[in-house]
Amino acid sequence: MYIQVTLEQIIMFHDFTLEQDGGLSGIKDYGHLEAIWDKPFHHYFGEELYPGLAYKAAIYLESIAQAHAFNDANKRTAVLVMLAFLSMNGRPLRCSEKELFDITIALVTRQIDIGIATNWIALNI
Repeated sequence: MYIQVTLEQIIMFHDFTLEQDGGLSGIKDYGHLEAIWDKPFHHYFGEELYPGLAYKAAIYLESIAQAHAFNDANKRTAVLVMLAFLSMNGRPLRCSEKELFDITIALVTRQIDIGIATNWIALNI
């Protein structure tokens, strides 16, 4: 059983990124945000669609970054949510900022798939 990031925490992380780095505030699509918040924990016929901590973390990263539920700072928010999720579950990510930036951009631009991102996260927690 994993500790899930709350929807309120995701919004808080988004607001924090805007305070730190600037950007356009606001939620573009609250319903879409709700859907991506819960995505790592979806089940199908009683089976987890995204089993394991690293897979769930990768789904947070990909879903929030690509969904554009916020007006701005979607990728920055996705990174913070993923990092918080891993830390909340006792497995903080250990990598350089450059590595994290590179994997995030590669995933968002579809240079790598979710499986590669999941494996990278698993190797770095």
